[in-house]
Amino acid sequence: MTRQELKQAVLRGLPPDADAMVSQDHPLLLHGPDVIAALHGTLTAYFISLRGAREIAAILPKVMLSRLAFPPGAACVLVLGEPITLINDLSGSSKLIGVGFSSGYQT
Repeated sequence: MTRQELKQAVLRGLPPDADAMVSQDHPLLLHGPDVIAALHGTLTAYFISLRGAREIAAILPKVMLSRLAFPPGAACVLVLGEPITLINDLSGSSKLIGVGFSSGYQT
């Protein structure tokens, strides 16, 4: 999927009463999240990674700076364009994450 398709999937997955912005400006951020959504007073920032694990290191500074710029309680979500495998250094086990994106809102 392209970045634009993933942004559209995030927007489609939000409940109808959510307010959302794509590629917004924030006075304290040069590069913020790809999508910001607000629902019932809760702010969620969505960061899109097309290349999975290869891009996560580049996204982490954006996430950390966004956490400082946004109000307390804001959530950050990483949207993966491809599945990645996380390795647990302590046990040596691995876990596949990011196998798909749900386009429906669930509570």
